[in-house]
Amino acid sequence: MTVTEVLQVGRTPHFVLRRRWRLALIGVGSIAQSAHLPAYRKGQQMGLPIEVIAAADVEERRREQARRLWGIPAVYADFREMLEKERPDVVDITLHWERHADAKLAAVQAAAEQGCHILLQKPMAATLEQCIAMVEAAKGAGVLLAVNQNARFAPTFFAARRLTEAGAIGKPFALLLRSDFPNRYATMVHDFCVHTMDLLRWLMGETPTIEAAMAQHDERFRWCVTFLARYPSGAVATAIDTTCTPYAKGWRCELHGTEGSLIGTERYDDAVTMEPPKLHWVSERGEIVLRGAYRYVPDAFLWALGDLLEAAEQGRNPLCSGEDNLQTMRLLFEAERILAQKLGKSLA
Repeated sequence: MTVTEVLQVGRTPHFVLRRRWRLALIGVGSIAQSAHLPAYRKGQQMGLPIEVIAAADVEERRREQARRLWGIPAVYADFREMLEKERPDVVDITLHWERHADAKLAAVQAAAEQGCHILLQKPMAATLEQCIAMVEAAKGAGVLLAVNQNARFAPTFFAARRLTEAGAIGKPFALLLRSDFPNRYATMVHDFCVHTMDLLRWLMGETPTIEAAMAQHDERFRWCVTFLARYPSGAVATAIDTTCTPYAKGWRCELHGTEGSLIGTERYDDAVTMEPPKLHWVSERGEIVLRGAYRYVPDAFLWALGDLLEAAEQGRNPLCSGEDNLQTMRLLFEAERILAQKLGKSLA
């Protein structure tokens, strides 16, 4: 692969929608208002045929925010009533996996019964049984279920996947991945290490087996967890996730292959201490630095929805289908099992 070919492959995600899509949200809490709704507003400003027609939330304050701040014309306390009256084409379910576990599963099942395609905020659920039930509900109803593993669509990681698929580094044999989430909370493993589990699969194109270890500096906030992954191809990966590095925010990754390397950084929206996201490709044929052409938040959330809608129009599976994400969740549950066993206590 030449330098010119690298530039052509490592580009912004792109999708084409040929029909109007009526979207409703179930849950309009912090993640919906900080990422999902800004993404959909940006999509509308870009001329994409996406219309947010309704939202449901059990809290009146959030319903009024959805109406007042985001111009959503119809808001409901009961998502079942919303689905029955509004009949959306697609539903974005942003309910928290732990605080609203039962409601999240019920929302997936109700949306599937109404014939709605579903975008589900990661992580899917609190248990593997709930994850499987969600996938089966969508499959039984003949609708698409996509999981919003938005890190796949972050500039650095999306480009790295495309370049690896195109042969830019030959056969991958090693991945180094680090993420720093300073001062986050005790459920960090399930909430944020799910990104790591998914990137271990996404960047290498195969699902590994996993080992894990954790150092915990206090009961709630500060810990560091490491993962060692082994792949069927013989490749290996090491990943580190930490909450105890307040001056290092974001991701760093190195992906090495038989014919080259990809070395990159990715950041969160508030990570002012890191340089903008970039991906450095180097091989005997040349080298180039690809700089992020868009922002992780909100853009990656728009690409996740756009891929689902394009998949529905084209009759294909979304890049992160529910069935695909089951492999990520199985990896996450196995990592949690190993860590709980070593710590002698539950991670919940």
